[in-house]
Amino acid sequence: MIEDDDLVPFEFSDFWDEEEDDTDTQPIEPDYIDRQIACIPQYGDDSRWRLASYLDMFADLNPDGSLSNEQREAIDNFVLGYQYKMTNQPIGLDK
Repeated sequence: MIEDDDLVPFEFSDFWDEEEDDTDTQPIEPDYIDRQIACIPQYGDDSRWRLASYLDMFADLNPDGSLSNEQREAIDNFVLGYQYKMTNQPIGLDK
């Protein structure tokens, strides 16, 4: 018969906590971002949606490729900020 002294102590407090799995995360590729930004004038929301999906910008991104006005504006603001950061000069800002 097994006695209590024979059992190995086990801590249950974090047994069901999920550990973060970084194996699914992909590195952010600036080249991909640049290509999608360059395609926005020609493909519009399709390139915006691909960029938002790649960067995981929105939890409620429509799987059909459509964007709300707020999402479109947020992506365009990201593009302006990204281009400014990469070139240190504003691109496409009307003053």
